[in-house]
Order: sequence, then structure tokens, then C-alpha cells
Amino acid sequence: MTQRVRAGSTYFYDPFGIDLFDPPVGVERGILKPGDLVKVVNRFGSPPANTMGHAYIETHTPGDKDGEFAGLVHTSSLVGAHYSVVGRAWKRKEDK
Repeated sequence: MTQRVRAGSTYFYDPFGIDLFDPPVGVERGILKPGDLVKVVNRFGSPPANTMGHAYIETHTPGDKDGEFAGLVHTSSLVGAHYSVVGRAWKRKEDK
């Protein structure tokens, strides 16, 4: 199942499908692991997010403006995230 994602939004990276067998470059470089916060980005000269069910991501550290490029992933590997003001932490959307 392919979901749609939005560029600039924050998600948790949980590998699914093709990302289990062919992980993105961020996993190979050691900057990305399952459960990490990532941000979807549109790269100049590359297809926009959701083209053929894929999106480019970069690492997301709260407080930092720019993250480090982590690669191309299938959109099904991205789980929605929201910031809980009460708990002062990022949580998965289904954990409300």
C-alpha cells in the first residue's frame, strides 16, 4: 500500500517492502536507523515526493533547521509524527 506524504513534514522511518532489501544510503552510512525522525524533502532536479511511491528524506533533529541527506525511500516506510506539547516529545500519529 502506498501512502502520500508531504514535503517538509516530519515522519518516523520504519523500513517496509523494498527498503528492507535495498536500504537507503543513510542506513549504509550509519546516519539512519529504524525509528529515527526524518523530514521529507524535494531535491532540486529530482522528481517530487510521491512520484512512483517514493520520497527523498533527510535526518531531522528537533531544533536544527537542516538535516543530513539520508536517501530515497518508499512512502510506506514513513509513519506520521506529531509533536506532543504536554510530553515535549515526538510521537507516532497512532499513539495519540
